[in-house]
Amino acid sequence: MRMTGVALDTDLSWTAPVEYSPATYDVYFGSSEPNLLLPNFGLTQIIDNGVATTIASGELQTAYGSLADDTTYYWVVDSYNGTELHQGYSWSFTTLPASSAWKETRKVVYKPDAGKQFFTLKPNDSISLSIPKSNSETAVRRFLRVVGGVEMPPPFHGRGEDKFRDAEVLIDDCLNSEVTKNESYSLYFRGDNDKFERHAYYRIANGTLKPGKLTVTLPVLKKNDLQKSPEGDFGITIELFNKKPGRTPNDIYDEPDKILYIPVPEGSSDYQQVKKTFELPENLSCVLLIVGGTDFSGECWVESPILEQDGERACSIPFTKLADRKDKTNYWVGVNLSMRSWPMWKLKSDGKTVFEGRRFDRASYVADFFIPLPDDLIGEATFELTLLKESHRASFPYELRQVELIEETARDYEVISVPKFVRKQGPLGILIETNKPDIELSIKSDGDVKPGSREVRFEQPGLHVVEFRAGEAGVPIHFEFDDGQRVEKAEVAQVIAKPSEEIYLSSGDEMYLDKDYELYDHFFKWYVANRIGNWYQFRPSYQWSGFRIVDPSWVRNYISLLEGLEMPFAWQVEGRTLAGNRLNPSLKTLMSPMFRGKQAHENDGGYYYWRHIRYKGLSSDIAARNWPYGGIFAKHRPIYTDHGTFVHYDPEGVKDMADGALQFVDNVRYSKGESTRHTGPSTLFRYLYQAGYDWLGAEQMYGPEEVILSSLRGASRAYSRSGYGTLHAMQWGSRDFTNSKHALRFYMSLAVAYMHGSSQMNTEDALWVDEYMNDRYSKSGKAHIFAQHQMLDFIETHTRRGSLNSPIAVVQGRNDAWKCFGRHSLWSQSGQKWKFNKAAQSWDLLKVFYPENTLNMCGPDGWFTSTPYGTVDILPIEAPLDVMKEYKAMIFLGWNTFDEHEFMRIRDFVFDGGTLLLSGAHLNVELQPDAPVKFPEQDAVIRELLGENYREISEKTTREFGLGKIRPPLKNQD
Repeated sequence: MRMTGVALDTDLSWTAPVEYSPATYDVYFGSSEPNLLLPNFGLTQIIDNGVATTIASGELQTAYGSLADDTTYYWVVDSYNGTELHQGYSWSFTTLPASSAWKETRKVVYKPDAGKQFFTLKPNDSISLSIPKSNSETAVRRFLRVVGGVEMPPPFHGRGEDKFRDAEVLIDDCLNSEVTKNESYSLYFRGDNDKFERHAYYRIANGTLKPGKLTVTLPVLKKNDLQKSPEGDFGITIELFNKKPGRTPNDIYDEPDKILYIPVPEGSSDYQQVKKTFELPENLSCVLLIVGGTDFSGECWVESPILEQDGERACSIPFTKLADRKDKTNYWVGVNLSMRSWPMWKLKSDGKTVFEGRRFDRASYVADFFIPLPDDLIGEATFELTLLKESHRASFPYELRQVELIEETARDYEVISVPKFVRKQGPLGILIETNKPDIELSIKSDGDVKPGSREVRFEQPGLHVVEFRAGEAGVPIHFEFDDGQRVEKAEVAQVIAKPSEEIYLSSGDEMYLDKDYELYDHFFKWYVANRIGNWYQFRPSYQWSGFRIVDPSWVRNYISLLEGLEMPFAWQVEGRTLAGNRLNPSLKTLMSPMFRGKQAHENDGGYYYWRHIRYKGLSSDIAARNWPYGGIFAKHRPIYTDHGTFVHYDPEGVKDMADGALQFVDNVRYSKGESTRHTGPSTLFRYLYQAGYDWLGAEQMYGPEEVILSSLRGASRAYSRSGYGTLHAMQWGSRDFTNSKHALRFYMSLAVAYMHGSSQMNTEDALWVDEYMNDRYSKSGKAHIFAQHQMLDFIETHTRRGSLNSPIAVVQGRNDAWKCFGRHSLWSQSGQKWKFNKAAQSWDLLKVFYPENTLNMCGPDGWFTSTPYGTVDILPIEAPLDVMKEYKAMIFLGWNTFDEHEFMRIRDFVFDGGTLLLSGAHLNVELQPDAPVKFPEQDAVIRELLGENYREISEKTTREFGLGKIRPPLKNQD
């Protein structure tokens, strides 16, 4: 039997014979027709004495290799009944024709000696690499991919994003003990007309300087060809912050009240003093010194500024290493002066330098970087890769784990991608790459498509989209591409008869790519050609890619491609690092029919459950200034109190439960900025809607999936939001990525999200690569991409049939603080009264509906569950009556502050036939979490529902009310 039109990521499966029960199987596979006269039939044995009756795609590729397009494969399954061999029949299938003529290959060209994870490359050490000749007979583009990471010194060894951000504020790497005059260190600056800042910051605390004259001297020890562009600068900036109502004495969050500046002259020289005298105002509070510049070139060594008043030095602020600082609040903080994440490399071939420059070492536990190879180096060659030791800056060893040769076809034109499935009468965008100017291409089709043919001319090399529209459903569409020199063919596998649905799948892996055209094009081609999604998630990040400054023209280039592909996109706002304060474009730049909004992430974490972002003095103050509105680290003015300074919230600042909810909503509203979308893993969605977000997503693979999705769905119904989504955190709560069950859990997470109504499923990352360099080439990487494909195939070929029916609503009461993300104190407040209490514990009763869910863990244990009574919605009590009436029963759990108007709606819900279960605690007007329940004085609606003697009910009873019924609370029930 032969099947045709089979996908490359197919599984093999068979049914056991009915005549006997096989103990084991041998399976043979290959592209040649089986020959009984040859060993193993002339095929590759891929299973020896196996017991399973299925071979997953990932297993097949591991045992045999990648399958080819438009190729017939044969396979034979022999079975054993004890020791008796039963020879199987020959089966075959033919794979789909190519939807892309573009190909990417990888070859490992260096690994450490056997038994070693890495080879330590010290500064000025080199390794030799033998690069083979390209196997391709056509033009190719080649990259070296270097896998490893800088060997970080204590206390930053072990790597990871927290340690990366701690190291980012250092000036240590640019301290120089050789070029000095009066201090132990000078601070070394070197620029290459970089558009980003290189600065050292120091705050002069309130009370240090007095009103009147201030003389500022910057000792410039040495300059080598220091130059400033017309938009550039280099010198010392003095920001003055005056005393104002509501501003604490050392607060530098706002724009300064006045800016003073002393430029350093251009040129070359030895020691000189740059000096100027200013007049300080009477109401001066504190001062921020900023030494360095932007958009300058050359070198400059300076010692710390000298501040003098009345002929005497006002303070001593020498440049020192972070570990040696005497003041833990006011100290030198660097921006783009921590060079350990930017090692210098040189690559030579036959004695000729083909690359010399910096490559970013990202915050991953294991990192990688790419070096494009010159186009003329396609033959066999020997390369020398050197980790350079820099003069005047610190250099660190590099733990080299692997070097790979990445090769992609780069002919005059490449057909990057033709869609696998297209909706009837739907748009059809074909991604084309041209690799020289003025390519003329004839595109013809024999299918039902408009137009039937196109003649296109591409003036400039790069990526382009050619747009068509599909016709009727049921048949494939074949395309032929001809530039007069070469003909390529590709195929749309099927035109699907289904209505237009806004259900999307994507990945956030682009955060690992700097926004360099050549390397980013490589990623973009991989994303589209490999059908990673039908949505695109921009997620710029300095700590993951080294990206620092957004270029609007770069953004518009890729938006134009997404428009041609009819692929919606969102921009996930970043900026959690000091260097990444110019990552995000304006809304004007992003405007497009495909743009769905800017997106924030885990602001509920910053304002509640994270609990780990501690105030660290000036570096925290600079971060608060730099963080963007609507990003991942919520932008907030530091909170200065008599019991400490805090980044996001005062752990002693909440008065009662209502105040906790109010402050949380106010904080989220303040920090959201232009973002209209938000993702996070807590059950606080109702408060995020209250803060003004239009679209919310639940972070999955991070907690009990059904519980969190029930909360998102209930909040979305309460606030009339028809669309909501999910973010699938592939790494944080779900390690180990290489565990054989991980890809299955990932697919389960996507499937659960779809069933619960998610319309936008974004895989956070790890399809391109993860933080440990388990990448798209690895067995686990392929298994996860296969899971992604399974979901994408489903949503592109199936129509969602209605929405999930949840007949029961679990009521999330007014001012409830349960977050389903740890059992920490309510509203993250200090003190006994804020302990995780009985009201919060009552949410554990959700296990009646979701028995296998674990409500207090990231996972992966307890993510998934059976649903013996069906699903429930966690419905905010403020839901309108028409929403309440969608449910048969409502059950109160958690905290509730009684509100008469809300209970009037509940009364009407019961009267019209609903069932209500609640306890006395849900009739409470007491706002202190540790105080006894207090019934309201204005209780007419309660008496109408429960009877005049509701306070005295001591036996279980059911009260009928209208067409519905109520299970009233018992006396003293809390």
